[in-house]
Amino acid sequence: MEAFGPYADPVAIDFDALAAEGLFLIHGTTGAGKTFLLDALCFALYGEVSGDRSVKGLRSDHAAPGAVPRVSLEFSCGDARYRVERVPAHKAPKIRGQGFTDKPSQAFLFRLAAGGDEQPVAAKTTEVDKEVVALVGLNAAQFRQVILLPQGRFAEVLRAKAEEREALLKTLFDTVIYERAGWWLEDQARTARNLALDQAREQEVLRRRAADAWTPHTPEPPEGAEPPAPPADQAGLEALVGQIGVVVQGTEAALQEASASLTAAQAAQAALTAQAERWDRRAAATARLGELDAKRETVAEYRQKLALAERAETLRPSLVAEQGARRALALVERGLQEQLRAALQARDGARALPPSVRELDLTALPSAETLAAAGADLAARGAEVRELARKAEE
Repeated sequence: MEAFGPYADPVAIDFDALAAEGLFLIHGTTGAGKTFLLDALCFALYGEVSGDRSVKGLRSDHAAPGAVPRVSLEFSCGDARYRVERVPAHKAPKIRGQGFTDKPSQAFLFRLAAGGDEQPVAAKTTEVDKEVVALVGLNAAQFRQVILLPQGRFAEVLRAKAEEREALLKTLFDTVIYERAGWWLEDQARTARNLALDQAREQEVLRRRAADAWTPHTPEPPEGAEPPAPPADQAGLEALVGQIGVVVQGTEAALQEASASLTAAQAAQAALTAQAERWDRRAAATARLGELDAKRETVAEYRQKLALAERAETLRPSLVAEQGARRALALVERGLQEQLRAALQARDGARALPPSVRELDLTALPSAETLAAAGADLAARGAEVRELARKAEE
């Protein structure tokens, strides 16, 4: 440590050499710095001191103005060895000008290799705190309770009354969880005892119910003998169970015989049911046959009608064709009549037609010679008409 508490100059303490003895004592006059050794250990690990001292006044008042307060601790954890170094917050002289400036706290954690090399693990206060708690397995409060008992608290334990000592020890060693565990165990024991009593009462009720249920089936006792009392304990209940087992065996034998008889009766019933169903089917078939015989003549008449219908069906295409031809003929006749009327109207309305054309009988088909002569006369008259029309235009 350096510039820390009463230690103005750098001081190094090797606890490994003292640990070989198993027990050692830190002693000195008041104010010599005994407590600051423990504070330095706790501050190096957790950034806190072991007692009620504040971390703001850790810088030594005897150190040089430019000295930086620092604590460095090497410790082993498992097979590895680490070095943690912390610088508390302090005031340092300004580089330029007069006065002081506030310096924040710093923390570094290194892992020491076999050759003495240092491997950085963490370089921030929060990270170092987290890594130390993970390595040691205790936080600062637990470390002060278990490892470093603050100065003055143990004297309070020695001088305190029993009640006060108990409360103080609970505070120091955080025994609340064990007290709660004791309360919980007492509650569990009380619950178990109550459950055992309830189960005993329930067993008594069940034994009485078993005896009441068995009473109607109990064999008749000999003359002059009293009926057996209900079971009062487990042995009596087991004896009652044995008696019930004997009765159950006899009942099972009777049940097997009754089951065999029932099976035989069911088989006979099934056979009779099958035979009755066959008789019912025969009666229904006979009745149906009688109904069909009564309809024999009707069926023969229908068959004759069917044969005639099948023969008539062969003429259906001819009938359909004949009807179609008639409809086509009617259409042709109507068309001829319309054409005849149109021809008559055209001939009557025409002027200067040749006599051969006027004398044509349009109700009958003319001969080819008559039709040819009329056509020739009509052509000649057409030529004359066109010539006259030309001369009229001239």
